[in-house]
Amino acid sequence: MSKVKSVLEGYGFTSLGREQNIKRITELSDSHLYDLILALFQVLDGGDYKNKSLFEFETGRTISGGAIPCSDFDCRKKQLKKTLDFAVLYADKTSLKSPMDGHFNNLMENSFIQLDELLFDIESLITMEPLIEKGIISFFSEYSCLCADCYQQNKIKENAIRELILNNELKINELVKYGIQFELSYQKDHYYIRILKNLKYGFEHEMHILIKDSTFLNNAFRRVELENVKNGRKYSLTKQQRDFVFDNYIVPVYVTPILNDIFYSKLFFEGTSKTYLSNRSIDEEIINMLSTSARKISNISDEQILDKVDYAFPYIEDSDYKKLISLRESELASFKIFRDEFSKDIKEFDMTKESYEDFQRDIIQPKINRINTSIEKNKKYISHQRLKNIGSNIVFPLITFSVGKYYGLDTIANIGLSGAIPLSNHIGKILEKPKSFEVKDEDYYFLWRVQESFSK
Repeated sequence: MSKVKSVLEGYGFTSLGREQNIKRITELSDSHLYDLILALFQVLDGGDYKNKSLFEFETGRTISGGAIPCSDFDCRKKQLKKTLDFAVLYADKTSLKSPMDGHFNNLMENSFIQLDELLFDIESLITMEPLIEKGIISFFSEYSCLCADCYQQNKIKENAIRELILNNELKINELVKYGIQFELSYQKDHYYIRILKNLKYGFEHEMHILIKDSTFLNNAFRRVELENVKNGRKYSLTKQQRDFVFDNYIVPVYVTPILNDIFYSKLFFEGTSKTYLSNRSIDEEIINMLSTSARKISNISDEQILDKVDYAFPYIEDSDYKKLISLRESELASFKIFRDEFSKDIKEFDMTKESYEDFQRDIIQPKINRINTSIEKNKKYISHQRLKNIGSNIVFPLITFSVGKYYGLDTIANIGLSGAIPLSNHIGKILEKPKSFEVKDEDYYFLWRVQESFSK
């Protein structure tokens, strides 16, 4: 049992039963809630960032349960699940920003607890617990216990990174401002900023930012303009209005969280073997911009230059992580081969946001089909007893990640060249006769095993 699970069960959170968890969190006194937050804060902090692995990743809150770009809890669960699926099907370890940092910060500054946010993070930890126990998921925290000398060194680096971002703030804002499309809209008695779908910037669907401040509207728009929008007439923002909307709404709720992800990446992982993970390819441009500027500032290295790869990664519906991890462990050699070959394939393929379906059709599916064909030819030799139900459907491709290696390490293009790990004799016992050896030798045998298990 992991320390996380021990803490959660100690406070009565044993499952994902929604009604039971709501009842439990409302029963806890303020002092018990404080103790729960502090206990989770302590067990989530930590991780060894010195180990060098081409399959270790790190990411911020925006794709691991944070409220950006969408604050809806269901939407956040879906994005978190995509990140966890990526971790269990691909990573040795993925480090996430501790969800308890925000709650700890609230306690320090306001002595205030957001029960709905705390419950969401508790249930997220329950979901992640099998991956936490196996070390596939770990956490890092902005709050660290440091000696005086280390604190001063860390503060120097932190200030330098903040200065680096601040010096590039105008260029970053301009980069984002002219890359996304947004407009003023009206619906159900309120005005809102409508941001159109844009995968490059992490908007997987249309986003709405509610405008609650009437003073903002009156300062930015004339009455006739607001009436036109209210009545559904097409209205194009002037440059001044576009700048005003962007600075007051889009920067604080969207741009700042992206910069926070990049800030903590540079602070904690620059110079390590961790790979920065994001679902926005705009991060590459921002980090490259900061890396170029870093040459002019002392105390900042130029190590965070991305060799970007866009992933179209398998997404699993209703997955049981315990069973999936068990499959990964039992088929470890084939898992590693799949991972190596998948890395090589996506690097060699000319991947763009428009070509994910092509990647599925031209690369993934033929390899799965080849296994199915071989299975069909050797049906009588196959035992179905070892196929276990892990989840429901596996579909290709629904997850998109932009991944970059830190400068100085082997690029993802080279992973496949060094990953020719032979299958041991016990791998692929699903096949009882050596006549079908070609099946378990296939590059995507592990993915096929997952797909077969999910279809049962």
